[in-house]
Amino acid sequence: MKQIRLLFLCLISIQAYAQTPEKTINGPITKDYTFYNDTIYVLDGFVYVKNNSTLTIEPGTLIKGIKATRSTLVITMGSKIYANGTASQPIVFTSSFNQGNRAPGDWGGIVILGRGLVNRTADCNTCPGAAVAANLPGVQVAIEGDLDNASGDGLYGGNDNTDSSGVLRFVRVEFAGTLITSGNEINSITFGGVGSKTVVEYIQVSHANDDAFEWFGGAVNAKYLIAQGSVDDDFDTDFGYSGKVQFAISQRDSFLFDTGSGPTTNGFESDNDSGPTFGGPRTAGVFSNVSMVGPCANGPLDDFGSFQNGARLRRNTQLSIFNSVFIGQRTGILLDGSGVVQAFLNDTLLLKNNLIAGSTLLNITTNQAAQTQAVVAKFMAGANDTAASSDGLLKNPFDYLQPDFQPVNGSGLLEGASFSGAKINDPFFTPVSFRGAVGDVDWTAGWTEFNALEADYSQPVYPDSANAIFAHKTESVNLIKISPNPAKDQACVEIDLIEKGRLDIAVYDLHGKLIKHIFSGKLEPGNQRFYVETTDMPAGVYLVKMQEGPYHTVSRMVISK
Repeated sequence: MKQIRLLFLCLISIQAYAQTPEKTINGPITKDYTFYNDTIYVLDGFVYVKNNSTLTIEPGTLIKGIKATRSTLVITMGSKIYANGTASQPIVFTSSFNQGNRAPGDWGGIVILGRGLVNRTADCNTCPGAAVAANLPGVQVAIEGDLDNASGDGLYGGNDNTDSSGVLRFVRVEFAGTLITSGNEINSITFGGVGSKTVVEYIQVSHANDDAFEWFGGAVNAKYLIAQGSVDDDFDTDFGYSGKVQFAISQRDSFLFDTGSGPTTNGFESDNDSGPTFGGPRTAGVFSNVSMVGPCANGPLDDFGSFQNGARLRRNTQLSIFNSVFIGQRTGILLDGSGVVQAFLNDTLLLKNNLIAGSTLLNITTNQAAQTQAVVAKFMAGANDTAASSDGLLKNPFDYLQPDFQPVNGSGLLEGASFSGAKINDPFFTPVSFRGAVGDVDWTAGWTEFNALEADYSQPVYPDSANAIFAHKTESVNLIKISPNPAKDQACVEIDLIEKGRLDIAVYDLHGKLIKHIFSGKLEPGNQRFYVETTDMPAGVYLVKMQEGPYHTVSRMVISK
């Protein structure tokens, strides 16, 4: 055995991608079940995970949905999903059509139902599962999309806002969303009464036919969300949602919008309920560090009447927004209705430390001039800023294929955030100085796909042979250290040698293609450092491979720009 003390990994032999098996799932999942990443799964129809079962999805798994049957994955109350991807192996839900032929609405989406609080006054009494609802604690509601049945598989609600429905981490959802009837749709991801012990982070929704994310009641929290090219709203909250969200991006496509009349396509849309009433618990979610990128820079909005607001707050909501940036919309924020205006004036709806650039600041649906003046004055007193143009704020936010949401050098977004005061002073929030979703470290790098239309999904998303993360260890272990990681212009690869030996060190992409050599030769014992220039490498995830004889070790390196 060689004496260089490292973690040696055995590369798994390259598989014949053309032989990747497909498995169709067209019925309920009634016991614990696993989707493995060496198989492509095809959803056909409504697939309910029920009977308190757990669906586990391995990192790197590809799941496709069939359009004709409105294929939808439904995690029913009491059941769980563990879709725990990684930055190098995200889990992908997408269209069953080939590259170049995909479109919004190619399948249903993901629906997660929990036992959290909703602000309805009584159980649904006309839904198919009404008899089931009558025997469950709390108030039960049928989720939209015609997903309920006599077994109550579409019900959500209860009295436990700390309920857990599992984990969604490093997941992409593409071309989902199905219109059933007007106002009755399946969103890309729907949370119905989902509780705060559910983990939701690093999620990209691309080309949603309806909303990208919609929360009905409950208190689930989320971090690192992306909504790209949605047809309807990006972040929609209703029925008493009281969770928290930090670090979220909305990027609109000027050619994708709702064709309904009025301001139907918004970044945020928030209602207390459909009444509207003042019923409790009130919709009072808290969002911080959101980058709302409208379509203005990529098309003349005069032709597209449904694009309107970065945030439409209506129907007595008390949703609050902090430390965020709105660019490229006709109007930054619409306070729609006297109940919303009064909530803002009474400090139960807070808007603080936000920047609205290149669009109308506020729109207020009130006929009282004095009240309008009071709202504008209070908004400006809340450390909110305005700018005439969105130029000079973010690096490349309007590029659909290779966007960059990081602030430019000297941007006013690099400072101005605050986490003191009511609602925002909470341990969930990570205190940062910047406003908007992204700071110096680009958390979107590596696991996202901004050209889902052309992505090749004929084979596993990230096959094991490319990632080389399954290991056989030698008797002693000493890992490669890469810093900084993510890196921008240069990365340091640090190793520790016990005895002298010959090493070959190189960088590969996730498909095993050689990108550049770092070192080849003999080394003396001790700590060794090698510097990798990354200025000529696109943002993404790479593998640093160090080989010594028949053994090698691989470590992941992320490059952000």
